[in-house]
Formats: sequence, C-alpha cells, structure tokens
Amino acid sequence: MEPAEKASAALVLIASLIGLVGADDNAIGTGSILSATGNTAWLSSSGKFAFGFYKEGSGFAVGIKFFPIPNSHYSTVIWTADRDHQPLSANANLTFGNEGLVLHLDEGDRIITDSYDGSLQLAFASMKNSGNFIVYDSEYNIAWKTFDNPTDTLMAGQKFPIGHNLISSVSENNQSSGRFRFTMQRDGNIVLSPVNTPDTETHAYWALKTIGYNGLVLDDDGSLRLAGLNFSGQPLIPRLNSSQGVSVHFLRMEADGYLRIYSTNQSGLMMVSAQIPADNNKCFIKGACGLNSYCNSTGNGYVNCLCFPGYVYIDRSRVFVGCERNFTRWSCEAVNGSTGNRAFYKISTLHNITWSDDSYNISTVKSDHECSDACFRDCDCYAALFLPSTKLCNKQRYPFQYGRVLLDQDEPTVAFFKVGLAEQENQLSVKPVSRENLRMLGTVPLVLPLLLTATFAIVLDFLIFFLCRYRMGTYRRLCESMETGLAKAMAPRSFSYKQLKDATDGYKEEIGEGIYGKVYRGLLPPCDAGTPIAVKKLKNVRGKVEEKFRNELKSIGRVHHRNLVRLLGFCHEGSDWILVYEYMNRGSLADLIFQSHEAPPSWKQRVSIAMDVARGLYYLHEGCDVAIIHGDIKPENVLIGDDGIAKIGDLGLAKHLQPGNHITYTRPRGTPGYKAPEWAKPCDWVSPKVDVVSFGILLLELLCLKKFWHLQELDGEFNLASWAYKYLKGETKWQVPGGDVDAEELQEMMKVALWCLHGSPEKRPSMYDVVMMLGRKKIVEFPPVPLLDWNNRADSDQPPMADVERG
Repeated sequence: MEPAEKASAALVLIASLIGLVGADDNAIGTGSILSATGNTAWLSSSGKFAFGFYKEGSGFAVGIKFFPIPNSHYSTVIWTADRDHQPLSANANLTFGNEGLVLHLDEGDRIITDSYDGSLQLAFASMKNSGNFIVYDSEYNIAWKTFDNPTDTLMAGQKFPIGHNLISSVSENNQSSGRFRFTMQRDGNIVLSPVNTPDTETHAYWALKTIGYNGLVLDDDGSLRLAGLNFSGQPLIPRLNSSQGVSVHFLRMEADGYLRIYSTNQSGLMMVSAQIPADNNKCFIKGACGLNSYCNSTGNGYVNCLCFPGYVYIDRSRVFVGCERNFTRWSCEAVNGSTGNRAFYKISTLHNITWSDDSYNISTVKSDHECSDACFRDCDCYAALFLPSTKLCNKQRYPFQYGRVLLDQDEPTVAFFKVGLAEQENQLSVKPVSRENLRMLGTVPLVLPLLLTATFAIVLDFLIFFLCRYRMGTYRRLCESMETGLAKAMAPRSFSYKQLKDATDGYKEEIGEGIYGKVYRGLLPPCDAGTPIAVKKLKNVRGKVEEKFRNELKSIGRVHHRNLVRLLGFCHEGSDWILVYEYMNRGSLADLIFQSHEAPPSWKQRVSIAMDVARGLYYLHEGCDVAIIHGDIKPENVLIGDDGIAKIGDLGLAKHLQPGNHITYTRPRGTPGYKAPEWAKPCDWVSPKVDVVSFGILLLELLCLKKFWHLQELDGEFNLASWAYKYLKGETKWQVPGGDVDAEELQEMMKVALWCLHGSPEKRPSMYDVVMMLGRKKIVEFPPVPLLDWNNRADSDQPPMADVERG
C-alpha cells in the first residue's frame, strides 16, 4: 500500500472511531502504552477524568481519577484496578492490545480486563466524560467497562446490579478494600454492613427491604433509585442539599462506613448532597470498632475505640482493629468451680455500655450482684450484661462485637467482665462513674464491693462442696468407668439409655452410618423444648472407638462456636456408648456438593460455607484454651443446618496440644485423600497446619463441585489443585459449575486453596490468615506450582472411610 493510501485509510479509521464513540470522546487504539513515570494517563475529552497510573503509598496504582476542575491538582479516585495488590513499581507499564489492558511488571504480566472472554479481537477504548472507561471489540460492541466492576464509587448513570457490593477503601489515600460494604442482596434487601459478615440483621446497621427490583441506578440528577420496574417514587436517600447548578454526581461507600452522594458545581466545589445513615453518631456504624472493644463518640464527629476490661489493643497504631485478651483463659478442668475461679479471675465492671452479640443464656435475677456472680461461676461466661429495669442477666461468650457507649435516653446497663487476676490487679475500682464522665474519660473499670463478693463466695463454696458430694454417686452410676473430672467439666448433659430410646422411637429413623456406628434422628420431649437431635450409637466400643468416644466428649465439651456442631449430651450404660448432637437437617457438605439429584449450592452459599468452615477451624486452632487439631477435615464432617450455616463436626480424632505449644508428637490420623504430607511418617511432629491442607482440598471441592482426585481426566489433570493452577495461569477456560459464579472471587479463593496445599507447613497460611484472605482483608499472592503427594490419593477401588451422618 502506498503512503497516500495508508494515510487515507488511517483517516477513515479515525473518522469511524469518532463517529462511534462520539466527537466529545477520545479514542485509544491498540498498541497504546502508559508508564508509571512517563505518559501516565488517557484523558476524557472534558479533561475531568483520567485513566492510568496515579501515586499511592510507596508506589503506583492504576485507576480512574476525577478532576472537578480540569487541569487542577485536586482530584479524587473513583475506580481502582486490582485494588488489593501491592503498589506497583516505578518501571511498571500498561498497554492496550488484542488481549485487553495488560500490566507489565517485574514479576510478570497481569491482565486488568480479565473478565473479557476473548471471543472477538479488541479494537479500541475510550475514557468517557461519564467516568466510564470502555473497551470495544472489532464489531464495535462493548467488551469490557469499568462501570461493570465498581469498587467503592458509583457515577451518575451507572447501574448497580443485584448481588453486587461497593466495598469502602481503607482511607482516602489507600484504595485497598476497607471495612464496610453496600450491598443489594439477592433477597431484595439493601444493606450497609461490615465486610466479611453474614447477610443477617445482626450485622446490618442500615437496611431497606425491597421486592421486584433487579438493582439500583444513580440518576443524572444525583438520585439513587430502584431499577427494574417503572419507579417514580422518592429517592432512597433524602437530599441534604439542592442539586441545582450541579455538573457531576457520584455516590461513594466511605471509609468511615457512611454512604454519601457527592455533587460538584460548575466551579468545581464538591458537597455532600445525601447520606445514610442520617445519624452522625459514628458509634452506630457496626464495625467502627473491632472485636472486644467499644465505641465512644467524642461529639465532634470522631470516635474512640476502647478495649473492654481484660483486653488490650491488637495494634495500637490502628485501634479500630480491635482488642485481644491480656490474660490466660484457663480450661474448665483447671478452674474446677468457683474456688478455682477465685484463684484465677476477678470481675471488672463497666456502666452504660452494650454490644450486639446474641447471649447464650438469658435469665431473670434479683440484683446486679447475682448477675455478676452467675457469670463468675459459669466456666463458659466471659461477660454478663445486666438490665436493671427488667432484671435480666445476659451471659456472653467470646468474642464481643459492636460494643458502644449508651446514649442518655437509652436504658442503663451494668456489664461484668471476667478478667485475669494478676493482669487486672491495678485496674479495679469500686467508685461509680456517671454517664458524662464515661463519655469524657472513655471508661473507668469498676468492681463489686469486695467484702460482699468475698462473703457471697464463701457461702457459695460451702453449698457447692456439699452439692458435689451428693452428686458424685450419681455421676459414678451414669458414667461408670468414665473419669469424674471429665464429667464435672462437661457442658453436655448425661442421658439414660431409656431416654434416648424413647426420643428416637426405638432407634427407628436412621439418617447416617459410618465406620464407628449409626446415626438416628430423635426428638427430645416437650419438657426439653422438643429439640430435634442426632443420636450416634457407637458399635464395637473398645480400643480406638472407646478412645474416640472419650476424646469427642473432651473436645466438644470444652468448645463453643457457631461453626462447630454442638454436643448436647452422652450416654454410657453397660455396653451402650451414645453421643447426642444438635440435629443438622440438611446433612453433610458432601451430600450438598456431590449428590447429583440435588441442586448444587449457589455461589453465594459456597462462599458463605467456606467462611464458616474457616472460622470454625480458626477457633479450634487459636480461640480455645489450648490449640486443637481436628485431624479429619473433609466434606462429610461439615454439616449444614436449616439456616445454611456450616458447622464442623466429628472431633473424635482431635488432638489437644499442650498449653503454649504449637506442635505435637502423635500417630497419623485422618482420611486418605485429605491428609497433609506430614502424616506420611508415623508418629511425626505435626501442627495445626495439617488441618490447613485438608481445608485447602475441601475448599477446591466446594468451589468446583467435584472430588479433588478425579477418576477422569480434566483438561489433562487428575486433581483439582493442578487444574486450578492452570486455570489461574489462563491455560484452561473450563467453566466452574453454577451460573452465578463470581470469576474474580473464584480466582482469589483458588489462590487461597493452593497456598493451603503448600508442601512446607511453614509456608502455609494459618487459619487466621485464611479467614483474612477469604474476607479480602489480606492480599493473596500468586501461589507456587502445587506439589502433591500421590500416595495420599483416595482411589475409587479404595474409597475413603467416610463417617457420613446428619448429626
């Protein structure tokens, strides 16, 4: 082609692009390039929006900036690519080509437009005056746009589909995922809540129930309205300021937990035109302060996050992260009643505070002293909240969520905290404190009058002593050879064989069978609230089975967590050994994800189940008195309740570590196909990291709805780890089951799973890290090539010994 012909063709192409994208937009052709320190951005024709590199922290990020006044230095970030990755180095480049937007980094290339399916060749892109960056294919269809992938901001005209989230940034200067989210749930509920929490009323601090709509849209006049039907009602957020003379509107999920609509006028002045919640008391924002702390408003728009008595900041430079215990939490066996409690604990008191957790026990008492003492004597109680007007005493387990100081118009409260004796020696006080002083000073620990407490405790000790002597014979008859020390320490109750036979109607309805026995459905009599139960009747009880029975009681009797199956009771009469669990009517996770006759769980349910199992394991490893290795994590041992909450069951193979230890010397245990490589050596040193491997295998099975070890080849691989690595590398495009799968979330969770399968225990994440990574609170680096122990494989001719049950 002659030079004149080439020039003519280029003019025709440019003219066609201008005609397509609009004369007021700039077209960006393939081969265009940006650098962190050179040509840094592609501008919209108005000059108000720039797509490209911007300075963040110690490096750079790629995103879109909005300039209320073009060519000025003042700007705000409205979108960020890969917001939770590490800052980019100064030699990073960004190119637009046939693969889309590709970042070229020292560690390798990274595609920003990874949701594009690559069906057609890409032709050009455009930074729109609306704030939307759009990529077009060769047939001039929209292949990818930033409006489909919002981070913390919605621009005017941008739709917000059902099931999507806006996640706040950490701060104005750090665009990584923060602590709060704005969601239109699939059930039609629009909520504000902390990230990494279930979609329940307990965690929402603002909600609006809607029906029949498929999303939201921020109108050109700055009104947030429902989308999907003809809707002409009032905006969802009342206006604070007039919108007259406004040129640009946008909505942002803020780092402080508020959802605000901003408007800018022709002069570039930015103002808040609407806000939810409307209340400016930031202590009503759930998650403003972390676990085991409470929020105290200073009255000038700021808050103090203060630790409850007995707790210290996890990170003093970021007090909102929460607090942790500064004393040793002794086991029930060690404390052994109120006498032991006096040796280890004291009670510290706070007035006029509250928290939002559900109490595990609510009772009516005569006075605050009785409520304090009830918690003091209860091994499971960490704190109690007394309501003087109703005389109700609410006992609370660990941890505490959403604590705050009460307002003047709120009902007064008295909170009692069980704290370590030595650690709290200098914090106790008996002088009352007024609400006003509490707000000014944050908190002043209080304690019951010492003389009254001592007198009451002495009388109580005598009563318990005589009661224990009377009950000792009963324990001996019920448990026979079982250790009485174990029986006294257990929260589960003792049942007679006749009680359980009646409850199961003669063991009529069998709901599961494993290698240790059968499981039956039962119903406790009305006097026990008619509670459904799962009764596991063990067989051949001798040797390892008897050890499993005792270990199950020892393990579950001392742990309490919403993601652990609760052991309600036991029976040991003669040759009958029986365990009684709460009934989980949806069966095991294996039933849910491997049974073809049932509809598979949705993507949202799979993510929720993964978080539930991770939290349960984290509690076993780090939340108990001593670390507990479960030893047999697999889908058959994860049970699902009617509410969809997943709970870990079957702690018969659990191993308790010595206090302060993180490794133990024990025999191999677990199910082939889910075992860590450390178990290959008999009686080797192991740590809780063996459960992390099992969780990684379970997680991949949950994500892909397939067994980890395939009997048939999948894209050249026979296990999910190798396939997942190819999927992350972009070497396969096999579709994961489930039409609503979030591709980005899937990739992040696959990365977590592969890190869990690392051959070196030291390189595997802890379950705390896993919870943080699954909750998008911690960056997940790209994992190494998975190296698997093929001797661990569970082949079809030797299936794993699965203890499948519904209890």
